[in-house]
Order: sequence, then C-alpha cells, then structure tokens
Amino acid sequence: MSTGYKLDGMNFTHLLYMDDLKLFASSAINLQKMINIVHDFSTDIQMSFGLDKCKIINMIKGKVHVDQSEQIHQSPKIDQMEDTEIYRYLGINQNIKIDHTKLKDDFMEIYNKRLETVLKTKLNSINLIRAINSWVVGSLSYTYGLLKWSQTDLEALDRQTRTTMTKYRMHHPRACTERLYLPRRKGGRGLLNIQKLHNSQVTKLQKYFNRSDLNIHNIITSHNFEYTALKETYEERFSDNTRFVNQAIESWKNKSLHGKYPQLIDEVHINKEKSIAYLRRGELYPETEGFITAIQDGVIATKNHQKYIFKSLSDDKCRLCKEKSETIEHVIGSCSILANTEYLNRHNQVAKIIYSQLAVQNKILQHVEPYYKFNPEPVIENNNFKMLWDRQIITDKTIDHNKPDIVLQNKSTDETFLIEIGVPLSHNLSRVYMEKSRKYKNVEIELKRIWKQKKVTTIVLLVSATGVIDKTLQPNLEQLNIHPSIINMIQKAVILQTCNITRKFLNYQQ
Repeated sequence: MSTGYKLDGMNFTHLLYMDDLKLFASSAINLQKMINIVHDFSTDIQMSFGLDKCKIINMIKGKVHVDQSEQIHQSPKIDQMEDTEIYRYLGINQNIKIDHTKLKDDFMEIYNKRLETVLKTKLNSINLIRAINSWVVGSLSYTYGLLKWSQTDLEALDRQTRTTMTKYRMHHPRACTERLYLPRRKGGRGLLNIQKLHNSQVTKLQKYFNRSDLNIHNIITSHNFEYTALKETYEERFSDNTRFVNQAIESWKNKSLHGKYPQLIDEVHINKEKSIAYLRRGELYPETEGFITAIQDGVIATKNHQKYIFKSLSDDKCRLCKEKSETIEHVIGSCSILANTEYLNRHNQVAKIIYSQLAVQNKILQHVEPYYKFNPEPVIENNNFKMLWDRQIITDKTIDHNKPDIVLQNKSTDETFLIEIGVPLSHNLSRVYMEKSRKYKNVEIELKRIWKQKKVTTIVLLVSATGVIDKTLQPNLEQLNIHPSIINMIQKAVILQTCNITRKFLNYQQ
C-alpha cells in the first residue's frame, strides 16, 4: 500500500511486535482502509480488536488535531486521542512525543517498590541477588536506548540500591562498592551495576543499527540527531565485560583497607576457589553475607576504626581486655577475654564436624545430630577404630603438648592420626600451620613406642576466622578419607560463629 509516513522515499506503514500493531497513514481515509485490512485478517484467524486498548492520534503540522466527524464513520469505532492524552505502546507512555522526565520518574518509582518488595523476602543471598537482577533491574532494562538516562540518573539508581540494601542490613554502607558488583566467582556478590548495564546495552544497540544493511535501519539512523539515547557515547570498558570486571578487581585490590582481603586470597598458600566458595553457594542469609563482607573489608565500627577513620575517639584500647588496640582482627581472633569462651566454641564447632564425620564413615556411630547439637563422647570405638575427643595422652615421660583435639587410631593397620584444629586470623595461617605441625612431634614418638603403632601422623586442619581456606586443608582431609565437600560445612560454621562473636562484642558497652 503506497501510504504511510514518507521518509527518504520510503513508506513506513506499520510497526508490529507480537500482537501490538501501530499503523501510519497520510489521511483518515487511508487509515480506515488499513484498519479494515487488519480487521479482516484478524477475523480470518479468529482474533478480534481489543478496542479498549486502541487509539487514533491525528497530527497536522506537528500538533494533535481532534476531529469527531471522522470518528463517526469509523468501523470498528476507535477513539481519538486528545493532545494531553497518552498511549502505552510496548510499555512506554507516549503522545506526539515521549516525556522522558515523567517516564523516568515512573520507572524509578516502580524500581524502588520492587526493590523494597524483594528485600522484605526471606530469600538466601544468591536468590535475593538473582531476584534483584532479574525482576527489579529488569523493570528498567527495556527502557535503555529509548529513554535518555543520564550518567547522574544511573549513578543515583545504583546508590539508591545500595542505600536500600543498607536499610535492610544486607549491605554495609562503608563496604567495598566494586566488590558488590563483581561476579560471585570472583569474590563479589553478583549484583548488576545499572550504569554498566545501561551503557553496555545502548552501545550494543548502536552497533547493531550502524552495522545493519536494512534500509529502514539506515534511514532511521541517518535521521537520529539528538532525539534518542542512541546518540550518546560511553567508555569502552562498559561494553567489554571482561575489562569492566578486571578494572573493578584492580580497584578493589588497590584500596588500602578493602584491598587486604583480595590480596590475601591471592597468596600462594591460600585456596582461593574454596575461600570464596560460600559466595558461589550463596546459602547464607543476606544480612550474614553482608556482615562477613564488612568484616573482611575491615569496615566494622571498632574503636580503632572510630579513632583513625572517623576521628571520633582518642582511646582505641579493647573494651574487654583493655590491653590491645580494638581492631577487627583483635575482635575476631586475638582478645584474651574471648579466647576460652567464644573462640574456643568456634574451634569446637569445626572439631565436632570432623569428629562426627570420622565416627560415621568409620562406622563407630550410625548417625549423629547436626554439629551444633552434637556432644562428642570422650572415647568411642569399634573393632577397627578408636577415637578420642580432647583427651590427654598418657606417656612415660612428661611432654608439654599431649592433648590433641582428636585422636583416630586404626586398629587394623596400626596407624594413628593426631588431628589438630585451628581457626586463626587469616594472616597467621602459615605460621599457625608450622607451629601445630611441630607441636606433637614428641607425642608421635612416644605413641609409636607405647601403642606399638607402625605410623603416627599429625594432621593439621586450618580455616581462618573469616572463612579463608589454607591450601593444606583439602589434602589433609583426604588423608583422613574425608570428602572435600565437608569444607563447605566447615567454612559456613566458622563464618556464622565469627559474625556472632562480632555482633556480641559490639553490643558490649565501650
């Protein structure tokens, strides 16, 4: 049909997406003919017009013109739009033009309502982030390239997201921003960055139109002066996801406070994959995940932090022991007052996991309660194995260190394992491993002689107070025939206890 909107010698008669159709005609008569054709086709395939959703807009010299006489003769009858009336086409309210400011406000309101709704749920961390990325951020995605979002608008949306997460205790306000947007496999929390997503999608859309060989695309591109967002240009890093991630990681590492954790897990003696495995599983509550992230980032409001960062205190001595500076490291692993209570309980949680696993796999016990309810017997055994829990080993001569956490004796092979558990601070993992490895050398010699064993071996199992996994943990577990998947349970137990210790500590009066 040689009617429609003429541009550069080409007739634009319609836009069709699924069941949404927009018709263009040069006159009311031609428009009626086109409507009749569409009506006939729709009738043939047993479809009908949704007249309550249909509208006609008549534009003359750039202004809306309403002529009721034309409407009387229409069949089917479709109402004409007033100059102030809007029509929703493919989710975008429009009239003779798109009101970008009003639409952005509307979409931001929808975004914030959805975000609040998701954050009120009881989803675990990974599913909460997935819900935000798909349902909340998705409410904006299809506006990219249609609405003119400024970089200030996008930064404000990202900031509002973080602020709302802080309101629901799922993100610490001083935690590393870059880390929040990094993939979980890289040690981040996997939240989509709205600014990066927008700029990347618009850049890809620009490239698509510029490379297209369709006449309609070429004509539209040539006439797209400053009317749409497709004329904007953005930094190349936004369209290259690998580059964006690498730059975010580099920025994270270069921060004096936040950068300690990523630098640590990159050290040669650390199992990085296992150390960030809790993030990939995402099974912690969002509040807990946000809190352990803040601990790792070193932004908890200890007295040391208040003295040197906030400049609000002059004395940073620990509120409990009154001896050392109250840093986050001191709180989670160095306070003498907590050593025989909170730290010991955390240590014993890990030891119970190992003890119960060995007892079941060696058929000494048929089943055990969850580790947090489990109370180990001091001595258990069957025909092939014997296990001791926190028992002093009697020897012929005095030995200073004679009380390993767990002793496992294999009666059939005359082999004994002295198992030592440790939950030190992350930067002390190597030192503690060496100390504990040498600690029971004298006991090994005496046990081999007194118990008539062919071999006595000390096995050291370490995980740091913040869940960092030493590279020795997995091979040492394998020596005990324990499947490496147990590391996930150990890591989770330690993280939960560390968060609990820190919360309780901060509630003590300064």
